[in-house]
Amino acid sequence: MKNSFLAVCTVALFAGCAINNSSSSMNNDMQDKVVSSYDMYSVAGVYKAVLPCASCEAIDTTLVLKNDGKFESLMEYKGGEQYTEKSSGTYNVKGDIVTVVNKYNKTSMFRVDNKSLKMLDAEGKEVTGPMAKFYVFKKM
Repeated sequence: MKNSFLAVCTVALFAGCAINNSSSSMNNDMQDKVVSSYDMYSVAGVYKAVLPCASCEAIDTTLVLKNDGKFESLMEYKGGEQYTEKSSGTYNVKGDIVTVVNKYNKTSMFRVDNKSLKMLDAEGKEVTGPMAKFYVFKKM
């Protein structure tokens, strides 16, 4: 009887530890997701970048993300034939990705990185190489 009781207690102890470790692991996963998750209020603000341009000197770009999920952008093309392009639409935030959709359904994506947004390519990947620094929008 003592041996049966001891065996049951041992199994219960190991089962309790396994459940505790599992929930601890789940808590750590949840904490990681919370740390890397943003919302509209945390990303809202004015961001600026000077984007490269094949047919001009540069494109001075301002992106305004509003608390209500709307955005406005202003792109000023410098050198050559100078002109300004305005755009507006909506945006959403999932994790650390901000997706901007203008009124023509054109989509742009950014990754939140501290107080900046890194513009992503058409496949949703970060721009790499020597030009990468030009695709970082700094929060003003």
